[in-house]
Amino acid sequence: MKGSQLLCDFILMYGDRKPKSFFARLFAIAWILGGISLLSIFTAIVTSALSASIQLNFRKHGAVLGAMNGSEEYRLGVNLNADVKVFNHVETMIMSLAKGDIDGALVDNYVITHHLDIMQKEPIRIEEHISHAVTYGVVLGHGSSEFEFCARRYIRHHPQDVFEAFARHLTPLKNPTDDVSSQSKAAERLIFQPKSLSVLVYGGLGIVLILSAIGIVWDFACRRQKITVHNSWKKATKKLHVLSKQSQERIGKRLALIEKPTRPWNADELDELITKYQAFHRKWLDKLTAMKDAGVITVNTV
Repeated sequence: MKGSQLLCDFILMYGDRKPKSFFARLFAIAWILGGISLLSIFTAIVTSALSASIQLNFRKHGAVLGAMNGSEEYRLGVNLNADVKVFNHVETMIMSLAKGDIDGALVDNYVITHHLDIMQKEPIRIEEHISHAVTYGVVLGHGSSEFEFCARRYIRHHPQDVFEAFARHLTPLKNPTDDVSSQSKAAERLIFQPKSLSVLVYGGLGIVLILSAIGIVWDFACRRQKITVHNSWKKATKKLHVLSKQSQERIGKRLALIEKPTRPWNADELDELITKYQAFHRKWLDKLTAMKDAGVITVNTV
């Protein structure tokens, strides 16, 4: 397999055509390598976006999490191997989360429902529900054993009343952005946000348009003009060869018909005719040589 054939198979994936000039081959190699690079980058971005859309975006271990001082959430954060920051008020913890001082906050479901108005005002969301058993109790004074016995018996026999009380005083939690998950947002950021990808895509598109414009201008301004001149010169040289051949044939036929002079003739007349023909032929050769020196024609043409 020849080198040009191998080049064509690598660039065009087909063997009947190939770039001829050095710059055409260089452009073809740059074009295919650029296309491979762009395709690889796009494939990597799509793969990363799909991975981000199916994986959890928030990692609890090692993150800075806020929790109420002495609460069950504080102990849970320590068990999760998180950097727990203690707060004395829920409002202060939520404001710190909104400012970005902490990565997240561990708050009881009922407590965060009580502060739902702050959740709706600040740009925060509930990322994950953690199932963790918590025991709720009531502090009673001394000598309240009968009240304790009645309360336990009532809760044991009427649990629905407890949940109905919760339902009356609590509002269901709903994120303002539940329609679009955080994983989907992360995937969108991977595809549409990076400036390097935008610069690469728009830069490549600009290069393609510029090269296309240059190719069109060169095709109409230079290539077609050269083709027209070459075709015109080819037709002219062909016509010249035909005329020269016809002229020689005519002269040969005329000389063959002349067997003897029909009248007395002067030798000077024939010499003058030959001289004129030689002068014309010399002038024609000088003009052709001048065109060759000017670069209009090549030596092979002459």
